[in-house]
Amino acid sequence: MADNMTDLADIFYKDNQLNFALGQPDYPIYPKQIMQFMTEIIDSQNSRLHQYTMDQGLPRLKSILVKLYSHLMPTVNIGDENLFVTTGSSAALYCSIKAQVREPGDRVLILDPSYPYYSRIVRSVGGLSVSVPMLVDPSTGRWLLDTDKVERVMKSEKPCAIIINTPHNPTGRVFSESELLCIANLCKTYNVFAICDEVYEWYVYQPNKHFRFASIPGMFDRCVTIGSLSKWFHVTGWRLGWALTGDTSLVNAIHETHACFCISSSTPIQEATARMIEWEYEKLIVDHSVEKIDHANQLSLSYWTETCHLLSEKHEKIAKILTDFGLKPLPVDSGYYILADCTELSAKLNLQSGTAFVTWLSRQGIQCAPLAMFCANNDDSQRYEHMVRFCFIKSDETLRKLSERLDFIKRTIVSQVSNIQ
Repeated sequence: MADNMTDLADIFYKDNQLNFALGQPDYPIYPKQIMQFMTEIIDSQNSRLHQYTMDQGLPRLKSILVKLYSHLMPTVNIGDENLFVTTGSSAALYCSIKAQVREPGDRVLILDPSYPYYSRIVRSVGGLSVSVPMLVDPSTGRWLLDTDKVERVMKSEKPCAIIINTPHNPTGRVFSESELLCIANLCKTYNVFAICDEVYEWYVYQPNKHFRFASIPGMFDRCVTIGSLSKWFHVTGWRLGWALTGDTSLVNAIHETHACFCISSSTPIQEATARMIEWEYEKLIVDHSVEKIDHANQLSLSYWTETCHLLSEKHEKIAKILTDFGLKPLPVDSGYYILADCTELSAKLNLQSGTAFVTWLSRQGIQCAPLAMFCANNDDSQRYEHMVRFCFIKSDETLRKLSERLDFIKRTIVSQVSNIQ
């Protein structure tokens, strides 16, 4: 079984397959405006847009990010010195984790299931991952966070940091304000730094709300917030991310590590991103993420708001498709991943695990991912062997093909097996 995202990509980039395994769109969902901005930049005679920029990030990009985050967290005093631009959000994660793991064997607490790169980075910088598994409430299908267990692990393992991913990949869970307040208090009590991966923040479905960890009183200096261009605007090949923290010594540490493999991030991409966020800032209206921007003449919804509505609709479509096939989708609060319980269908097909189900479905021309690979602690992976993950940021045509292919499989292979049994 693949044990990281690189292996997953190697396995699932295949011809003639419907790929629902990897988290990337298969159609131009990105805003047309960002392409227009990039075209203007490429054609520009301003040579500075094609040369190195400041190590910490293009001033124009940092300025609009500070303005946006200041609006989103009005009680937090945010300045240019609190933000560092990186070559992808993975680089921001790497630099942030490396800065916390100061001695070999330092622990980092991860909430499972989790993005595989977390434990991979921790391991690469000499740290050890300790995990607290989330479990599914059998009556509601919703993921439960055991904050009492988080405290027990903090007390016994003494981690230097905790990684908090909300909105969450792969579950789609949005942690509540009360849950995050509890974790914040634990961080203060046990002196644990919080690394907050909030890259899916704009795609939270109503009535859920995203609560920014850094906005909790006293936590801006005790956490770093990770942002991502590829998740904000769905251009996954444009590698750009950023880290926001009140701890300026962490900004310096990120700078030192980032400079080892990249003097500065792409200037044209930063310029296009700055212009796009400026464009979005002026179009934001009252929605699930932003309480108020006081502009009188709003002509249309922001890209983030429109895309969130679109993804919510796509979620409903794929949930029905998977249910009709015989899987049991779990509720989703955000993002563009859906988990499904394959226990009953696997039993009909005499398959022993979610991994075996993924392999079988791949032979039918459909790619999804086993949830067991999203686990920092391999010993706990058995907890999730009965679930698989589908990415649904796909075109309507691809979703239609999925429906047709699964219907064919159900009518031919699955029904035949059921009749034999």
